[in-house]
Amino acid sequence: MSWIATIFLNLVGGVLAGFALWGVEHLIKFFRARSFRRFFGFDDKYYIIYCLYDAPKCPEPDKRCKLHFPKPPRTGSGAKAATGINLQQVTSVASAKGVGYLVEAFSKNVKKTPRIESDVDDVITSRTNISFVSVGGRTSYKTCDLLDDKENVFLDFKGSEIISKKTGTALECLSNVAPKHDYGFIIKMHPENNPERTWICCCGFGITGTIGAAYYLAEKWKKIRKYVGGRPFGCVIYCAEDEEEVNLRHLLLRKRGALRDKWTLYKAKRAGLHIILL
Repeated sequence: MSWIATIFLNLVGGVLAGFALWGVEHLIKFFRARSFRRFFGFDDKYYIIYCLYDAPKCPEPDKRCKLHFPKPPRTGSGAKAATGINLQQVTSVASAKGVGYLVEAFSKNVKKTPRIESDVDDVITSRTNISFVSVGGRTSYKTCDLLDDKENVFLDFKGSEIISKKTGTALECLSNVAPKHDYGFIIKMHPENNPERTWICCCGFGITGTIGAAYYLAEKWKKIRKYVGGRPFGCVIYCAEDEEEVNLRHLLLRKRGALRDKWTLYKAKRAGLHIILL
């Protein structure tokens, strides 16, 4: 074989190997995106909802006054930021960080950026025919919609407890939380009046629990999917303030058949996970 033929065959082989690698990479991305959409919902337009609060009003409305919102000190060197004055609406650290984790997850897995809206937006507040992830507990209108929907048979707050909504049994209590730790939970369901939509919420007793729930959903959704596939669920997480320690404590699922349920319980037992079948 001449040297020209050898070079040609090497070039052809390199091109074919490149196409094969390109095809494998795209197949991996395709199936990862499909798994993600099966878990979060197949809607083309998806919403991530954050909590918005009215700022305190001037105690003497007839007079001009300034309500100051001082900036926390920055770490390291740099310019000093100005104090906010008479802000009309504010959001929370939990909402901001939780939304950030979820937007990154959507961008990484499906190459799409969901719409980010507040729970008080006129379009969002009154609509039930949308798919969304709501970050925040009962301070969010959309989380309230989810928790109060008949299809939520999983979890809710009751005072200082997280309870199984179907049985009323307390699963975790705020009094059991160690310093700088918190409990949170995630619920995924399809609302009664719009079963083709997917509603998800991430919330906790405090800031740490809400951030931890959003972080777990964004970063560890595959671990939940291993047990639930694409069906509704509720799960309770226990997390530390730095989000590096987030553990799944309870997983609540509807029963779907003796054999399937036994297999799910077997997998959970091997992983040391507490599963409640409803």
